[in-house]
Amino acid sequence: MIGKFSDRFRRRIYFNFGWSLLGFSAIVVIGTLRYKLLEGDRYSALDALFMTVITVLTIGYEETIDLHNNPSGQIFTMGIAFAGVGVMTYFFSTVTAFILESDLDVTLRRRRMEKTIKKLSGHFIVCGFGHDTAARRHLPRRDAARGEQAARRESGDPR
Repeated sequence: MIGKFSDRFRRRIYFNFGWSLLGFSAIVVIGTLRYKLLEGDRYSALDALFMTVITVLTIGYEETIDLHNNPSGQIFTMGIAFAGVGVMTYFFSTVTAFILESDLDVTLRRRRMEKTIKKLSGHFIVCGFGHDTAARRHLPRRDAARGEQAARRESGDPR
């Protein structure tokens, strides 16, 4: 069950990573092309890329491309900023889910199991002679109880 869960979980996380990276790449490409087309030869492709990245990552360093007298450019910048924040939020929530649900869940379960085991005292672990083994060997179930009694006697347990 746990193996199947982790495989499904891993596939979902990789799928989400893929979509978020694809979305981020699409926003950067569309933004760069739009800024380049918006201003033509006045600015280089590097200027358009820089403007897109500082907008999408909400750095806001400075406007490389002057949009003061260009309402369509201002509206496009607002749209690309919202899209960038949305994709980055999706990406970071995927990263957070990956960190919390994968390693942390297993670690907490193991720690809880180890604490429970440390609290046990006066117990014997009989391996390989449970209900399934007795059934496969066509032995009566009470033989497993006899094995436990013999183990108690050997250890000096008076019960």
